[in-house]
Amino acid sequence: MVANAQIRDRKENQQVFIKPIKELNVTSTNRHDEVLKQITSLMQPVVDKLKVLMEANPETYKAYQEEIKSVSKLKTMREKEDKIAVISKTYYPFIKKIWTEAKIDEPYFQQKIREVFSDDTKRKIKFNEFLTFQYEVNKPVTAYTPNPPTSNPTTPPIVSKPDDPNPFICVDDNASARPFFETQKSGVGVSNHMYYASGTGSFSNTIVCIADTEGPWGSFSEAGITVDNFNIPGRFPLDSRSLKVTKDYHWKASAYTISILGCAITCYYETPVFNSALKDWQTEICICAPATFVLVSNKNVDKQFFSQVQKQSGNINAFGLGSAIIAGSSGWAFAGGDVRVQNKKWQICETP
Repeated sequence: MVANAQIRDRKENQQVFIKPIKELNVTSTNRHDEVLKQITSLMQPVVDKLKVLMEANPETYKAYQEEIKSVSKLKTMREKEDKIAVISKTYYPFIKKIWTEAKIDEPYFQQKIREVFSDDTKRKIKFNEFLTFQYEVNKPVTAYTPNPPTSNPTTPPIVSKPDDPNPFICVDDNASARPFFETQKSGVGVSNHMYYASGTGSFSNTIVCIADTEGPWGSFSEAGITVDNFNIPGRFPLDSRSLKVTKDYHWKASAYTISILGCAITCYYETPVFNSALKDWQTEICICAPATFVLVSNKNVDKQFFSQVQKQSGNINAFGLGSAIIAGSSGWAFAGGDVRVQNKKWQICETP
């Protein structure tokens, strides 16, 4: 079973500046952990009922267990997705039979699950069979401006001409960007992050975040952003010109949740502008298998972002891109994924 969430391209004018690095809180698993705990508690009666019925079919139940557990031993997301597809096809009749015999009040549990989430999120939740669900939330992003704009010269904007002694300056920020990562771990799991700097081949300017967890309890997160630091005056003179930021980037992600009898949830994120916390990121996609069976989500999309601001004096932190993943498992369940963003073009240029 595959949930292909749809992302709308975003082209908006936003600020380019972010908080000083020491003030950043890239990711927080507190809300995610609380959601996992609440859904686990809510679904316990369902899990107990399914367990009794599964144990009445010992051979198939044992085979189902072994197949689900085997996914956690695979190394790549491609291998995991292929294996999950086989499990979905092979064991769907078994789970469908058990679920029907259990006579689960799905409307009741759907409502209870929605109540775990905020008003903005609960409206986005889409349920599948066996109460598996997914949602996608897109938010406008508003970056932090560290100080009020300094008074700029009041002379008219300078228009660049071929013989202009002071032509427009245009800088490729990919070349001087650096990554900033944050990792949080609790329980059983593994995670990793990587940054491929400019000039490292087909993966240049890419942030990679990976996490995998398993029950009885596991909650792991990886998040990363890129930043570039410069001074005005310095990189740019302090004058009446504006700064225009252009970003063309690619977002690719794969996530999975698989459960024998337990709750698995994976959320992944991207943003072209970072404020101060994970809740401020532009796109959040979550999938959940709250009792049993499997759910997979994939994203592979090109995106664009533009912003234009007046120059400010001082030490400036310019934000490039960000990606993150949080995976959580409780009971007999497994969750994880791989999310990455690649900056194809990140320029800051003077404009009139």
